[in-house]
Amino acid sequence: MQNSVIFLFHLAAAINFAYGIYYDLVELKLPEDYSKISIDFAGRWKYLTFWNMVLQLVYFSFSLLNDLFGSNFVNKKDRTVIQKLRDYVFGSLVFPLGMFVASTFWALWAINRELVFPVALDAFFPGWLNHIMHTSIVPLDFIELLFIPKTFPKRSHAMSGLSVLMLGYLAWVFVIAFKTDFWVYPVLAVLHWGYRLLFIVGLMVLTAFMYFSGEKLHYAVWGEPTSKTVKSSQKIVKENKLPKATKEGKNKRKQN
Repeated sequence: MQNSVIFLFHLAAAINFAYGIYYDLVELKLPEDYSKISIDFAGRWKYLTFWNMVLQLVYFSFSLLNDLFGSNFVNKKDRTVIQKLRDYVFGSLVFPLGMFVASTFWALWAINRELVFPVALDAFFPGWLNHIMHTSIVPLDFIELLFIPKTFPKRSHAMSGLSVLMLGYLAWVFVIAFKTDFWVYPVLAVLHWGYRLLFIVGLMVLTAFMYFSGEKLHYAVWGEPTSKTVKSSQKIVKENKLPKATKEGKNKRKQN
């Protein structure tokens, strides 16, 4: 029963993002007056939101594969190869990027929505599609984190993967700007270079914060090895390596 519920959840999440991507690419039509202030170069791949949508779709689709042929264990030793890959992608990329996209979008919207989603878009961009892109990520990723058994990747490995993704996207934004004289996000266009770089550094710090928040929450729910447990296990290993005579001497001292 539990496995069926997990499967249905992953199926619903995959359909959510698949339909959002389909509607954005096929059904959504941009009016000519809006097209004049945008560019066709790179299409939807200019936007981190679209990157995130594709990543979420790939992850939840892969989770369906894991539900059928993999495993759902907290113990690292019991995981299948499919689960290991699923757990790494979720901990290092899916959760932090999803939370980053949602938090930055709605924060900038609250400050000045023209910086991320101009009012002119409301005439042809459905509100429900906006919520699929920028809101549905939060409950879906939190449900995945809190209720689906998994392990978080090693911190250094996770941060390496996340850094490569974010730096790769930022490099792509600069390539687009230098090639077309068009800044993907209006907030970057209104900032001078010094503030623009500070803004980017702040975004990187926020992304790292999202990862650490996910990691802490995961361990709060599923538990983690304590330093006391690690030390005691190391002590047992060391004692097992001691010669028999040394062990007997230690036991006698304890008895005395």
